[in-house]
Amino acid sequence: MDRPVETEMVRFRIEGELKKRAEAVCARTGMDLNDVLRTLVRRIVTDGAIPFDVNTSGRVAEPRGVPYAQYGEFLTEDLAHLKAESAISLLASFAADRAHRIATEKRKARPNRANLKRWAAEARDAMNYRRTMNTRDDKLVSKVEKKFAALLAAEE
Repeated sequence: MDRPVETEMVRFRIEGELKKRAEAVCARTGMDLNDVLRTLVRRIVTDGAIPFDVNTSGRVAEPRGVPYAQYGEFLTEDLAHLKAESAISLLASFAADRAHRIATEKRKARPNRANLKRWAAEARDAMNYRRTMNTRDDKLVSKVEKKFAALLAAEE
């Protein structure tokens, strides 16, 4: 009997309009975007290479529409975006951690009700931040990182 294949989730962010356009192209071929991305990853592994031409000149390409003189500003915005993505991932990891703790505690003969209540409140707080956080607010992103990373580290 075949065992189910273990899978892992890959997440990344792209502009909404870009995603919609890619989904439309995929739909015309009878596939969805997830199928195409899985196929691409399999092809990379099979070929041992990326199956199309990418910038391999060794230099950083100038982003489309951004003059080179403003490239530093572009990179700064991109780094801020990466920091925000990291905070969003941290919130998801934190909520998953709390859900796991709650499930484990509930299986005990005498679950600690105070811990259950605290963990549920913390998970709600994390998910609320995740849904509503303005990722362009650097101070808020830093606050989220500090608060939830500290809570995770404190209980490891």
